[in-house]
Amino acid sequence: MPNFNASDVQWAVSEMSMLEFFRDDPEFKASVGRLLARMCQSKQALVWLVRTMVDKVGKWHGPTELRGVYCTRYRPSDGVEGTATIGEFAPAAQESRLIEHRPCRQIDSGEKSEPFSDVEMDAMFKVAMAQQRAKAKVAFGRGGGRRWDGRAGGN
Repeated sequence: MPNFNASDVQWAVSEMSMLEFFRDDPEFKASVGRLLARMCQSKQALVWLVRTMVDKVGKWHGPTELRGVYCTRYRPSDGVEGTATIGEFAPAAQESRLIEHRPCRQIDSGEKSEPFSDVEMDAMFKVAMAQQRAKAKVAFGRGGGRRWDGRAGGN
């Protein structure tokens, strides 16, 4: 049960009336109010949605987009999920934002924590390549192991 009342919904509709393309029609506003009352789970969610629509979206894109924006942060009380297609609320933008802001966990191994220099990277690359060449020699018969065709090695 939402913790807001009819005057909160009226406030929300009144605030959203400053959106570009928001119609100044009493029946339209009543429909938007009913949608907000059905969809929003709390006064906090209602206030967030209104502020987000006014501050970040700025235009009325219809009830589907309103629901989509709401669903980027809250689960709708009426159970009808939506997906926004505009700006930072579109799924691709939401995913990239999660990736950008996801905190990385540090593993404390006691080793160097800052990035390696180019010289250090070159040295590690040379060691890794030397190890791969040594494995290849064994695998292809130059180190006394088995050759690729299964015969005894040695050149």
